[in-house]
Formats: sequence, structure tokens, C-alpha cells
Amino acid sequence: MKVILLRDAPRVGRAGQVADVAEGHARNFLIPRGYAKPASDENLREVAQARAAAERRQEKQIGSLEKLARQLNGLTLRFEEKPSPSGKLYAGVGAQRIAEELASRGLAVRKQEVVLPQPIKEPGEYRVVIALGRGIKAELRCQVSLKP
Repeated sequence: MKVILLRDAPRVGRAGQVADVAEGHARNFLIPRGYAKPASDENLREVAQARAAAERRQEKQIGSLEKLARQLNGLTLRFEEKPSPSGKLYAGVGAQRIAEELASRGLAVRKQEVVLPQPIKEPGEYRVVIALGRGIKAELRCQVSLKP
């Protein structure tokens, strides 16, 4: 019996695939537990439409991520921080602070997307990578200076 898998089924296949399984296995296990539904013409069309809609959503998401990456590339953020007696910063400039500064400029970036091995604790210019997902990355500069 041919079935369309609604979710991954061990030793049968992955969600969205059409699998040929024993009729008893389909009727007694896969269909009642929500792993599959019969592969009728109507169900196959429904799955194809859902797959096409998912691909369109994914393409739209990738397009918006690429647009955001173009906006971020070459951008320079400036931070003025209070120095400690040793010349370092009291509070380092971290991923949260960079994400907040980008949000204030209307660029939606989460702090988890800011790739920063450790907070910036010394004045200077730093390159910061923003990993937006789906393999799309942007690079911007952060200039940190001391308040007079």
C-alpha cells in the first residue's frame, strides 16, 4: 500500500515522501498514529501544494536575509565607553549591546546572531560577523573609544 508520510517514520522514510509499505503496517500502525495517510490523488496534490508553498516561504526568507546582509555589510557602529583606571572598559561591548544598537537603526538582528568570541574590553576598531542563518553572513565594524 502506498502512503504519504506526514512525519519521519523509523525504517520507512522521511516526512513528505511516498512510501510503499505492507497494508497491515499502514492500517494498524502508520495511519492511526498519524505517521502517514493514504496516497490518493487528492492527498498527493495537497502535499505537492504544501511543498511548493514551503519553498516559496523559504525563498522569501532567504531574500529578506540577503537584503539585511547588504544593509549590514560595511556598516560602522561607534561606541563611547567609560574607562577604568587601567585604560580598559568598565563594561565591555558585547553581542547584546551590538544588537540593541542595530535595532535602534531599524535593523532586526538578535544577539544570538552576533558572532563575538568575547566582549570587547579595549578601545579600538573590531570586525564583527553577523550570522543571519541559512549560510548568510554579514560583516560590520565596531569602533570603541573612551569617553573623555
